[in-house]
Amino acid sequence: MFGFFVFACAKEPKTSGPRHTSKKGPDVMKPGEPVPSKKGEPLSPRREASQRIVHLGEGYLEKNEFDKAIQIFQEAINVDSENGIAYFYLAKALHKTQAYDDAYGLLERAQVLLVDDPEWSRQVADLKAVIEESKQAQPIAKPTGQEVYY
Repeated sequence: MFGFFVFACAKEPKTSGPRHTSKKGPDVMKPGEPVPSKKGEPLSPRREASQRIVHLGEGYLEKNEFDKAIQIFQEAINVDSENGIAYFYLAKALHKTQAYDDAYGLLERAQVLLVDDPEWSRQVADLKAVIEESKQAQPIAKPTGQEVYY
């Protein structure tokens, strides 16, 4: 009888009403609002937890606390390695620290995971273009100490 009680308590709590499953891109997503999974399916508990962590990281990103934001987005990926939005925001934070190659690689992964969402796909493509521009504008160190742009 005790085992049944523990099992019953361990079940996922039921929510009142349906879960939010409409597709929204990053420009219209509100903090704390769950991002839908592929094909309009309800979010898994793992994805919901990862998204809550992503929203926390967004706050650090907005405050220009990039190192803390990077740690938070990495934790979101550890919770759900299929969360393309977490990869997107980690790339965005790394871009701010001028880690362009790392950021670009993460965007490649985000692009694969977010391929079914046109708005997020556009955001990924836009950030990739910004990173390419940033890399082009990055000065090359010369032995003389002068800055040269390529």
